[in-house]
Amino acid sequence: PFNRDFPDTAGKVLVTLGGADFENVTLKVVQALRALPIPVQTKVLVGPMNANYRVLEERVAPSIELIRSTDDLAGLMLWADIAVSAAGATSLESCFMGLPSLLLVLAENQSKGADRLHAYGAALNLGHHSTVATQMISNSISELLRSKKQRVQLSCRGRELVDGAGASRVLGAMQCLAIDLRRVTQSDCKMLWEWANDIAVRTESFSSAPIGWSQHLDWFTRKTNDSSCFMFIGLNSNGVPVGQVRFDLDADLAATVGVTVAPGHRGIGYGTPLISRAVKELFSVSDVRKVHAYIKPGNKASIKAFEQAGFHWVEMTQVRGTEALHYVQEALNHPVH
Repeated sequence: PFNRDFPDTAGKVLVTLGGADFENVTLKVVQALRALPIPVQTKVLVGPMNANYRVLEERVAPSIELIRSTDDLAGLMLWADIAVSAAGATSLESCFMGLPSLLLVLAENQSKGADRLHAYGAALNLGHHSTVATQMISNSISELLRSKKQRVQLSCRGRELVDGAGASRVLGAMQCLAIDLRRVTQSDCKMLWEWANDIAVRTESFSSAPIGWSQHLDWFTRKTNDSSCFMFIGLNSNGVPVGQVRFDLDADLAATVGVTVAPGHRGIGYGTPLISRAVKELFSVSDVRKVHAYIKPGNKASIKAFEQAGFHWVEMTQVRGTEALHYVQEALNHPVH
């Protein structure tokens, strides 16, 4: 996660309105910034195709810096407290960077995306630039600079929505076609015991001691008879078991997930599609709306698999006295990229 500061009253604004900005909407935003009751630090990114640079140079205030294109947009987004942005692809980059943004629609094909981001709470859509008065832009900037709560909410929702793992997620979804699921049966008891005692599994578990057969048998009997436990076996395209996923449900429409990729099938990429397929199945067959995952910080493979499956980091916590990363996925989270 990005380390972003949220001062009580923010004072750094990034303006980025596309590579050309033929109608010079940037000038309207500059005028709005000059109308603010207090000066703010502002960086205005002027695209390489923008023919209005000289006009903008004449109108900026001392606190406004014009930047003639850049190869470090990420750095500018980390510097800023808020952005005034066109509602194109840059708005998704702002979401990924956790940068609270006010959106202006500069082209008709940006309207639906801006509406979706606004509805999700990942950005504030001011509307089509031709219908937005300079004073409205000024007021909106001022309000967002003063509201720490709103900036934090926009940042968090943006990071939930756009997590940067889109390409991997598409690949995972394609791989899911080769993964089938079935519920655990009594005949799986010994196989799961062998998987659970694999040295790699025990090392990454929050309880690393070997599991005896009688202990496992008691556990397996309890879990298979527990209506609040869902256990699935993942099968590859040849029908071979490649892993298991277990969900333990609580009373708040949430579940905690545990995943094992079978020895001999690791490093192939089964983790992400196995998790994705199982979570989707759980959401479809139960009332669960949130899934929690707890991972040891050193378990890089699991962290990658869960992130690519759509889970987002929440906090550092402890499980059985051991430091753990807490990840979450909710039923209504549909990250876009």
